[in-house]
Amino acid sequence: MKVNQERSRPLPPSMSRMRAQWVEETVSETVKADNCLFGVIIGPGGSTIKELQVKYNIRVLVPRKGSKDEPITVQGKDKTLVKNAVLRIKALIAEEKERRRVTTPVSQTLCIPKALHGKVIGLQGQNIRPITQALKIKIQFPNKNDNSDEVTLTGLPDQVDQGISRLLNLETVSETVKADNCLFGVIIGPGGSTIKELQVKYNIRVLVPRKGSKDEPITVQGKDKTLVKNAVLRIKALIAEEKERRRVTTPVSQTLCIPKALHGKVIGLQGQNIRPITQALKIKIQFPNKNDNSDEVTLTGLPDQVDQGISRLLNLVTRFPPCRA
Repeated sequence: MKVNQERSRPLPPSMSRMRAQWVEETVSETVKADNCLFGVIIGPGGSTIKELQVKYNIRVLVPRKGSKDEPITVQGKDKTLVKNAVLRIKALIAEEKERRRVTTPVSQTLCIPKALHGKVIGLQGQNIRPITQALKIKIQFPNKNDNSDEVTLTGLPDQVDQGISRLLNLETVSETVKADNCLFGVIIGPGGSTIKELQVKYNIRVLVPRKGSKDEPITVQGKDKTLVKNAVLRIKALIAEEKERRRVTTPVSQTLCIPKALHGKVIGLQGQNIRPITQALKIKIQFPNKNDNSDEVTLTGLPDQVDQGISRLLNLVTRFPPCRA
């Protein structure tokens, strides 16, 4: 009877206060994580959870295996220690997630135009073999009868990402430049010197249509988009320079209207007015003969000289009063 009485005896007031104080002062925080990650908090034989509880003077409550949407609970008296324990638990979970991410094979799809698949693969796979061997990944292209652009890479995540990057570098960038067939020679250059210089400088390939082809553009191909664009700009500049060179070196004819009645005065006695113009500018000025009532005067020569000739003829015309009807 004494034993039973001792067991039923109420706690002393001091013990009751201590118990109440513990309950009142306990700090509690939760950490959400997938059920499959709880093991990293427990550790082999419970070693990790024991280490956490001793180090931070806390209690860690991990839900039972198979539980759903229940968080890990961290309890302790010291708020700072509880927060530090929570941070450590979150770090352990993040580390485990990253470990699983980098060690779990994945598949990713990359779109490369079907027309470029053969060039990307290379002769007997010479372009992609170094990638698959170095990164230990699998690269699968659609078969010839499949018009899909999708290329699938399978392997560890970081290696697959590197594989995608290296495949994109293999993908040929292509741009075209339109030009008249008669201007292709300036891109080729004497003995092919200009086209060789372009290809070496910009690490590109320049495809010039054959002589006699019609409406076919020059094609510029390369692996580096910036270098391809720079090469295209240079080719356009060469074409523009050649056009200008031909413009200023190719004779032209232009017609100027001067009233027939003024032709004799403009020409001057024995051509004394126009002779200085034709000699200085090396152009030909042709007036209609006396029996032709046309007002048209034709100037022939290089473009810039003809323009100057027209200007000087107009200055001569202004010296004479307008003809009366």
